[in-house]
Amino acid sequence: MSEGYNGESFEVQVMERLTRIEEKLDGYGEFKKRFYDAEKELAILKDDVKENLNRIKQLESRNQWLVRRYYIACRSDFLFREAWNGNLTPYRRTERARMPPKEPGASKSTPETEKP
Repeated sequence: MSEGYNGESFEVQVMERLTRIEEKLDGYGEFKKRFYDAEKELAILKDDVKENLNRIKQLESRNQWLVRRYYIACRSDFLFREAWNGNLTPYRRTERARMPPKEPGASKSTPETEKP
């Protein structure tokens, strides 16, 4: 045998290393369990995200419908008030279209305001 070789110290070193390996293996089982649990939670969260995205799309479509209904209601109210006050007649646009264009030097008086 060579000098400096101690069988007992070698056995102690091997036992210490073996102990550390066993501890790591024991920790691996726990790690594996935690990993699978986290994977299950992730799958559940992905399903929740899909459900939430679908719900958001539904809410957006309902909101769009609501905005359109509100716009129609406001527009209808405006048109009703104009018609009620007499400011809205079906011939108003055609009368304006038939009126001759004003000449640049023409007076601003109308035939109803001129008195003979």
